[in-house]
Amino acid sequence: MPIVAYVPASFEDTEHQHVSFVAHDTRRATEHPLRHAVLNVIRHIADYRASIPTVDKVEVTEIPATPSLEGQAPDGPQNGNNYLLTSLTLFTTHEPCIMCSMALLHSRVREVFYLIPMEKTGGCGGLACLPKLDGVNHRFGISRWVQDGVCTFDLTDLALGEEIDT
Repeated sequence: MPIVAYVPASFEDTEHQHVSFVAHDTRRATEHPLRHAVLNVIRHIADYRASIPTVDKVEVTEIPATPSLEGQAPDGPQNGNNYLLTSLTLFTTHEPCIMCSMALLHSRVREVFYLIPMEKTGGCGGLACLPKLDGVNHRFGISRWVQDGVCTFDLTDLALGEEIDT
């Protein structure tokens, strides 16, 4: 389907400034209902991050007689350390659906730009606006990509049938 998601390289991540990610919707090709473009690009980022070598932990040879965790940082990844899209912007052809919007929220995306609103399924303002919901623990910016209040792009090739959700 003609749905694409793109996450450009981060200017803030000096170690991986040259790395950007793009994915398209593969639900029909794979016959898998969860292969939305946004979920696919998040998966590409996760796979990339998993491929980066990590520093091995130093082996502890001596254990203190009275161990105390007070004031010590715990070993291993901590909640919040590995959010996939922290400080990143996502560009997509179609407004993310509610499922994809929740994945973006949980991945801590900074902002989302899209061309085509999805009134029946959109999670960034179409049907609902997930980052505005009470109780969510992250907010992200949402913008529809227009110029002077009007979409100036030819979107004919990006049109979806009524039965399609993004």
